[in-house]
Amino acid sequence: MNISKKIALTATTAAAVAFGAGTTAAQAEPVKIVGGTSELTLNKKTTKTLDEIGVTVDGLVLDVKKGEYDYAPIADGGGGVLQHKGTVTIESEDAAVKLKKVTIDVFGDEGTQPDPKIQGVLTAKVGGKTVEVADLSTKPYESSEEDLTFSGLVTKLNKSGAKALNKALDVDDFEAGLKIGKLSNESETK
Repeated sequence: MNISKKIALTATTAAAVAFGAGTTAAQAEPVKIVGGTSELTLNKKTTKTLDEIGVTVDGLVLDVKKGEYDYAPIADGGGGVLQHKGTVTIESEDAAVKLKKVTIDVFGDEGTQPDPKIQGVLTAKVGGKTVEVADLSTKPYESSEEDLTFSGLVTKLNKSGAKALNKALDVDDFEAGLKIGKLSNESETK
């Protein structure tokens, strides 16, 4: 299997759990991931807003969970799911919320969302419950099949993510559509 068939991850992607929130293209093939990391770089405006309301975020670099994943080749529209281990912690002076089992699910050309601006979701366990935290857009991102990397996957807080964060932190500052930042990834395959 050549590299372009091994990784549609580069045409995609935290952060939680292979929950099949989207569908990958029909030509998906298994890829054995043996390591790597995904990193969320926070948007500068969002970072400033978080500072103003006294909220900090830790754990923005997550290890990719080893395992076999199904990815569709880029030539076939891309798409796939990538699970992570580790925890993203968001906390205020009075409360904290942990996002565990972060999963990036990119739908590829055969996406299930009615909004064409949404090409995937980031899900996580929040308080023991799986929540779609953010919507993903592949429009401005870059990828390299040779290096098994991608960068610039735009991440925006969605309605269920905003509700979960507001409830956990006992605030009303988070709104759907907030540009969280951009995801990048380097995965190692076997």
